Amino acid sequence: MVELNNLGKHRKGRIWDGKIPVTNTQYSNSCKRVISSATSTFIDKRELALELYYPRNTSNYGMLGVKFVPNDSNEIEVVVNSSKNIKEVYSTSLVSEYDRVFFGINKEYCNTIADSAVKAIKESQKYPSGKIEFCIGAYSEVGSSQIVFSKLTKILIELLLANHKEHYVMEKIVSENM
Repeated sequence: MVELNNLGKHRKGRIWDGKIPVTNTQYSNSCKRVISSATSTFIDKRELALELYYPRNTSNYGMLGVKFVPNDSNEIEVVVNSSKNIKEVYSTSLVSEYDRVFFGINKEYCNTIADSAVKAIKESQKYPSGKIEFCIGAYSEVGSSQIVFSKLTKILIELLLANHKEHYVMEKIVSENM
């Protein structure tokens, strides 16, 4: 995990690359989208998670993780797993001193995440063949919203498609998209 300290305007972030957080929260496939006609863009198998806090109004916090597994299907399958049980408290979140945060992807955010992923992929015009699975998340009681999860999704897709592993490049991508 890498702390993102150069986001400006009192914004905080963390990024996990290669090993995303593990929780006891149970997930079930909730939303699925498929984009056909994948191109020859190749991206390695990868796991990323991003946690962001940006103080601006009540919509200011979220954490989302994604796994990408390449395949030969000529399609991009986007899967968002919603939480079955939303009870596990994330006590070390970036906002734990201000707000109560739970591990999980709330079902109300699933369609937003799936649709934002498809939009970000289409806008990038990079279509790697494979499965993109949003498999972990965290949200706060007060500070999370569909807008936050849409932004997290867009940034994660950009990080994934950029295929950079240097932390300073990833931090720049996050900062430019906040």
